[in-house]
Amino acid sequence: MGRILPNPCTIPADQYISLYSENVTDWPYWSLYAGSKSSAEVSSQEPMCGSYSIKMTLREWESISYFFHGSDRVFPSTIDTSKYKFLEFYAKTFPGNGSVNLGIQLMSKKVDLGSVSVSYQYLSTMKVDDKDWTRIRLPLTLFNITNNITNIWFYLADRDTTPHGFYVDEIRVVPETNEPAAPLLTQQAAYEDGTPSHFKTGSSGLSGGAIAGIVIAVLVVVAVAIGAVFYFTSKTAAGSGAQRVLYA
Repeated sequence: MGRILPNPCTIPADQYISLYSENVTDWPYWSLYAGSKSSAEVSSQEPMCGSYSIKMTLREWESISYFFHGSDRVFPSTIDTSKYKFLEFYAKTFPGNGSVNLGIQLMSKKVDLGSVSVSYQYLSTMKVDDKDWTRIRLPLTLFNITNNITNIWFYLADRDTTPHGFYVDEIRVVPETNEPAAPLLTQQAAYEDGTPSHFKTGSSGLSGGAIAGIVIAVLVVVAVAIGAVFYFTSKTAAGSGAQRVLYA
């Protein structure tokens, strides 16, 4: 069993490279761009840490870019891949919006560093949905990191024709070990080794109502099975008696 994730809001800032935190990091050097039918903005509706997160609505064949456009200095610093191993961020869909399958493309200015579909092995839960914040942690080895990241593209990996709305928070580049002692998330528990889990912190993962429902369902199945055995046994006995009268 892996370790429970610490609260991402309390991890010391010197342990990662922050690309987005609380507001568009280092404004006006970072900005957002969305396709004509999509949208992206900094919003206070559903923050994970602090008061703000990025609110996005994506449509089929479009993408949203979070990008660095400053020209008077180098930012962020060149990523040392011997120290930093993952691109990490947190996502949650709008209430009632179901789940979303994201794809991520990284660029360094005009150089394509690669893209990847965010499958379940990179998630802290089974899927990105509206139940809670999910950590997405992508190994940098999935990309060709030869320079600093200046552009992160978000797109729908399965080209779903349904518009998907979701929030993104705390975009970071993190080292291999980034799990210091810290308070647990109160909303969800998930495992560092990537084992998917929707279990709640401090519980078995099943509410009392859910357990009661399972017990009732099992009892109904057992009762139906007993009734079926009794029915077929009676029919067999009756059929055997009729045969004895016929051939007597």
